[in-house]
Amino acid sequence: MLNRFPATLALRRASLTANRHVPRITKRTLLANPSLDADIYSKLKNELEFTKFKPDTYPNPLFKFNTDELLELGEEDLTHLSKLPYKSLSETDNFCFNVIRIVHENIIKNPPVAKRFLACLTDPKLRQVVVSCLKEYYKSNRLRESILQFIIDPDNPETRRSIFANIESIIFHPSTPEEEKLVLLINYMRKLAQCSSPNETAFLLHDKTANAIMNLTTDDQKTELYSYFLHINMKFFDMTLFEKYKTSLLYGSNLRRLVAKTGIIDPKWHHTNKHHYSEEHKQKMVHFFTFNDLRLFTSQAIESKDLLAANMYLDLLVKKLEILPKSLSTADHKKRVLNMLQTLLQYSMVFQGPEQCIKFLHYMPKAGLDLRPATMLRVLSQLRREMCYDEALFLINNLHSCELLPNQREVLVNEIIGVISSKFAAHPKIVLAYYASMFNRKQDEALHLLDKLGVLQLIHGKDFLNKKFTEIPRADIHQDLKGCSLRHSHIHNMYYVALKKMKSEMRTPELIKCLYDKYMTEVRCSDQSSPLHESNIDESIVCLLVEYLLKISPGSVDMDLGKDKRKFETAKEISQDFFDKIGLVREKKKVYLLEMLISSALLQHNDYTFAASMLKFSKDMKMATTFNQIYPFIMYHYVRGETSKAEAWYNLMVKEGVKNKSVASDRLITIAKECGWATIGTSYKRAVTKRNKRERRELAQLNKNRLQSLARNNLADQSSHPSNLLRELSAIIGANPVSTTDTEDSSL
Repeated sequence: MLNRFPATLALRRASLTANRHVPRITKRTLLANPSLDADIYSKLKNELEFTKFKPDTYPNPLFKFNTDELLELGEEDLTHLSKLPYKSLSETDNFCFNVIRIVHENIIKNPPVAKRFLACLTDPKLRQVVVSCLKEYYKSNRLRESILQFIIDPDNPETRRSIFANIESIIFHPSTPEEEKLVLLINYMRKLAQCSSPNETAFLLHDKTANAIMNLTTDDQKTELYSYFLHINMKFFDMTLFEKYKTSLLYGSNLRRLVAKTGIIDPKWHHTNKHHYSEEHKQKMVHFFTFNDLRLFTSQAIESKDLLAANMYLDLLVKKLEILPKSLSTADHKKRVLNMLQTLLQYSMVFQGPEQCIKFLHYMPKAGLDLRPATMLRVLSQLRREMCYDEALFLINNLHSCELLPNQREVLVNEIIGVISSKFAAHPKIVLAYYASMFNRKQDEALHLLDKLGVLQLIHGKDFLNKKFTEIPRADIHQDLKGCSLRHSHIHNMYYVALKKMKSEMRTPELIKCLYDKYMTEVRCSDQSSPLHESNIDESIVCLLVEYLLKISPGSVDMDLGKDKRKFETAKEISQDFFDKIGLVREKKKVYLLEMLISSALLQHNDYTFAASMLKFSKDMKMATTFNQIYPFIMYHYVRGETSKAEAWYNLMVKEGVKNKSVASDRLITIAKECGWATIGTSYKRAVTKRNKRERRELAQLNKNRLQSLARNNLADQSSHPSNLLRELSAIIGANPVSTTDTEDSSL
């Protein structure tokens, strides 16, 4: 097969002596016949420690290894030995021939091996010999030639033309069946991905090719291709189409989301807990993702309090900022720096405490950056989440008079209602007073709506029937905060505070059904300008009503469900009616609602038919499969001795990469072992344990750094005196007022 290589090289190889007085890697069976060689330990030591050879070692043992011995070398050994000197090019012939042979045998079968041996050729002369021989041999083989070129020079225009030509030849070949085209395309992309190196310049597929690929591939194939695209750095000329492609994965199953965010090849269930990626892989992610992608992934990780993911994406975001083209305008660069600071601010406040905002707010004026509304809104949002309500109200008083962009004004209003609803959750009349003052564009329009929904009666009781709207107290607020636009989320907050304050025995199925009926009446008769028009609502209010029917402790994170049959039947009736009448888009649907319905149906009321219909509805809407959707089906069949059916649901959970709850996860692993299922889940559990251990270690380090920072700034007593934070905020904003406009950075 290799007889086409230059004859001189083959002849030189044949003339090499067989005697080798150098350390060799050999496989030994030391225990077969127990006897000790006099120098067994020294031999083993020599065989394993090639990295300790001095840089001037001569002759280089590498040049006399055969192919098997070369393949057994570790990456560090191979790299180190390949740097040792030689005196004449002729003494490298044996090594060059073996590398050519290894690359040729593996470039299709095992591309990473081919890449490893080509990468070790750092000497220009050796590299020239090997590469020129391979190129000569692959002149008539476009597939192998393109893979070789991609390994040695991915940015070369000729490499790119060759790869594009191969893809188009596969996709548009007239006589090849479509199924075969897909197999060929996926295999080719896989080879390229497996031997890829980080490259900054993306391969951009033409519209015709990109559309053909999207039309040919199934959802699973799209996911697989995307993982290869990330490693190759391949996208579409039509970035709108590519963003749509990426978004479809981000809204898919857990494994699809993992692929969309990391490009991991051949993901398995336990990879959903993977927390370590090689530096090369992370460099590919930096080149493939946009700044906004990485910022989004970082923010999502922070919001879900996933410290390890947040650390990784934050690191990638910093690296992305560093490599962005220097040709960007000053305004664009400043905007990105501000966005970066906002993300760092969010990270610090979530993982190190709300007082960390002080450090950032001190830094920004010193760096010549204004305290802009977008930044302060992030601080406000996090202060609310951390229940620092007085500090949040202080910021609100400073922000309301700023000239905010429309989306920022809406965020501010949402935060005000959120802060008031949380701070005065036990006093719904106070929340109502703010509601009445803020949403008063027309004479008491917002109160009239609450009256028609039945919410006013929940707050004021039956006495309200004899009251006038003018008798309802109003909060004393600044004129700037009056006349705000009423949103569905604000109405949801009023339901929340009204129901939360009621005694549990008063929240009867009849009351909840009555509230739902009134809500649907308003939804059906509202015009597009109303916050209750079908285009302006989501499932939050219906979800809240169902939660008060099914859960023992509404608002808790667990699935502690009640056994009341009447409440369950009411929840069924409400949800089925809502799903039948209101066609919300997927983005407005809450998987939590389906989780409650399925869990209650199977674990409390044995209603398999209803649970199955809810899961089918979830699939039809292409919503992500979650643990609380699948676990009830597994347990339903298991307790009835239907282990094969339970295993089928368990396998679906594994296939979708569903993340398990810790306690229930242990129980499922026990059941899988007991039943002898093919996938037990020990790898998943092991990955969870490793991840948790790493997260605890990194969180401990963060807390240590936080305490040291507080001590340096004489704020060590801050946790026991929250007013310190308020005083610091007052001092900073007093010295550096928030900018009245925010034209340069509107992102939130």
